[in-house]
Amino acid sequence: MNWHNFNNKKTIGKIGSEDGIIISDIAYGDEARITIEQDGITAPFTITLGVYDVMMHTEFFSTYQQAIEYQQKTMRVIERMIAMFQTKESERDEVWHSDLIKAIEEITNYKTK
Repeated sequence: MNWHNFNNKKTIGKIGSEDGIIISDIAYGDEARITIEQDGITAPFTITLGVYDVMMHTEFFSTYQQAIEYQQKTMRVIERMIAMFQTKESERDEVWHSDLIKAIEEITNYKTK
C-alpha cells in the first residue's frame, strides 16, 4: 500500500474542515488520510488526520515546514499502525495494545522543533 493524492487532487484549493485552503491531501489506501490546510481559523497551517475506525486528530502549526515535518513523521506512524491491524483480533495481546497506544501518543503528543 502506498500514499497517494486523495480524490485525484480534487480537494486541493477547496475549503477544509478548519476553514483553511487545502494545500495537501493524501491517503493511505482506504485506511487513512492526512490533510494540510493553510490560513485556517486557528493557525497558519492545520493538519487533520484520520486512521479510519481508529482515530481522528488535528494539529496546528505556525510554519509550512513544521506542518510538512509532522506530516512526514505521522505518515510512518500511520503505516505502522495499519500494519498492526493485520494481527488477528484474537492474537492482540497486552504488548500489541501497548504498541498501539504508543503509536497514537506519537501522533497526538508531537512537539515542534
